[in-house]
Amino acid sequence: MNEGQINRVINEHQKRFNASPDVLSYAPGRVNLIGGHTDYNEGFVLPGAIDKGVYSAISLSTDNIIAIALDAGVEPFHFNFDRALTSEDPHWSRFVVGVVSVLQSKGFDLQPFHLTFGGDLPQGGGLSSSAALENSLVLGLNHLFQLGLSELDMVFIAQQAEHEYVGVKCGIMDQYASMFGESGKVIYLDCRSLDARPLSLPLEGYQLLLFNTNVKHQLADAAYNDRRNACLAVSQLAGVKSLRDMTLTALEALRPEMSYDKYEKAKYVIEEIQRTEAAILALYNSDILLFGKMMFEAHEGLSKKYKVSCDELDFLIDLASTHSDIIGARMMGGGFGGCTINIVKTEAVQRVEEEFSALYLEKFGIQCDIQRVTLSDGAQLVKRK
Repeated sequence: MNEGQINRVINEHQKRFNASPDVLSYAPGRVNLIGGHTDYNEGFVLPGAIDKGVYSAISLSTDNIIAIALDAGVEPFHFNFDRALTSEDPHWSRFVVGVVSVLQSKGFDLQPFHLTFGGDLPQGGGLSSSAALENSLVLGLNHLFQLGLSELDMVFIAQQAEHEYVGVKCGIMDQYASMFGESGKVIYLDCRSLDARPLSLPLEGYQLLLFNTNVKHQLADAAYNDRRNACLAVSQLAGVKSLRDMTLTALEALRPEMSYDKYEKAKYVIEEIQRTEAAILALYNSDILLFGKMMFEAHEGLSKKYKVSCDELDFLIDLASTHSDIIGARMMGGGFGGCTINIVKTEAVQRVEEEFSALYLEKFGIQCDIQRVTLSDGAQLVKRK
């Protein structure tokens, strides 16, 4: 955790509300090494929590709920239990109101509180800043009001908030990885059964490096939901619960009954589920080079078949694929912008950072933010009443 960010959030809370937080909770962002868009198809994923996240400072109050976007430079957002959200409300408020509303719908009696949140996780980078905010908030409220929720309960509440109040029909991976991450490990997660197994990632001599395109193309959320609907349509046509239950042979048999677009998207998902299982085996064998090769293959499918990439992401992956010091790379998150994740030889990190930054600026005229990350522990209480 970042002591500077902790102090910043606490100080901002004290300045705004003239009170120290009763609870300070933290939830990290996540990276996903392989298994893109397989979680809502009940497949396998391999995420890990990272050493950057969101902090939520909460104190009891006698007036309305007030949420503050610490880094956005906006006025406090006031919300009471009876007011509905409007189109004029800031987008980030939906994550906060969503968590509160889902808890209330489950019969929990919440009291008014003040909230200040902030952190070092870039928004729109594909690192699940939304899940980190949701998790940090529900974790803090669970402790402050003694709700008795398990960690898994909180994961589902955070996911439901995103479905119903943000409008993104995300899978379970983001919230799960943020809640259950372990230092130095990734999580082999079966998104159907939720069976999970922590695995060490053999990164001796390598560094995880994120290149942030600093773009987020329009309609990303709508396109995400469209792809989820396409996957559902194909699985219903096949008479199975999800694409997890389909083979490429079965898909080929149904090809005349679906559009080429649906066929390509379903083919990518089926292949990615299989690829993720093969990548897990590579990790068991400590074959990080083979694992990296599969990351490149995964991005090719995301770009050409699932069509969730963009010029900026593809440019960075094309550079990585021909670079002798990078053994694996792929896009992160839902797509259409955000970050790529790269496995880079440790001795070459600074050289790669300088080279990619210059080439990206020359190509697109914008900066490419670069962050070195490590795999870290999941959500936790920093301060409790």
